[in-house]
Amino acid sequence: CSRNFLDGAYRCKSPQRIVDELQHNIGTYSVRDYVFVDSLINGRIPQLMGWTSSVIAQKLDIRWQANAILSPRNSAEVLQTLHRSGCIRLWYGLESGAAAVLKDMRKFADIPRIEQNLRNTHDAGILVTCYLFVGSPTETDTDFQATLDFLERNRNAIDSVLPSICYVGGETILEKNKDAYGIAGEKGNGQNRNSTPERREWRYQKLVSVAEELGI
Repeated sequence: CSRNFLDGAYRCKSPQRIVDELQHNIGTYSVRDYVFVDSLINGRIPQLMGWTSSVIAQKLDIRWQANAILSPRNSAEVLQTLHRSGCIRLWYGLESGAAAVLKDMRKFADIPRIEQNLRNTHDAGILVTCYLFVGSPTETDTDFQATLDFLERNRNAIDSVLPSICYVGGETILEKNKDAYGIAGEKGNGQNRNSTPERREWRYQKLVSVAEELGI
């Protein structure tokens, strides 16, 4: 969540550079399984299509996974290309199933299109893991229930979730605007009328319990 503040603009390697590195690793180390440790793999769709199309054309026979953002640019055709290039899993930064919370986070907040995005990924043959966190300063009980309802509706398109608890970290929007959010305290102990340490812990445990019941 602090990536933009720490690193500045999104940067990516050229498609040819990525393919060259893959070929080097395959030829030198026989490595065919990859995890791209990037903040997101689909920040620039033309670049993504460039190297994945080359992987397909050159029949590199790799398997890979990466972090990604939920976006209307993730068309069914794009996701099918990723699968054909060897993509086995995408780790999506969903964070919440409530549109109001997503808007406050300045994230893509069109819930129906997010749900279609997840279905398209699953239908393409790519495993779906969603990052989630509870306790955003603006998350109400109604918002939290919306997240639980989201998981119930989309259980067949989500293979697993990674839940966590929101805290006020350095150089983030929350840290820089604590007064506006009514946040008192520091980091893990920060709280306001919507989010206290006790409420965050309860929501976290509830989220874990529901996810286990749904098999995700």
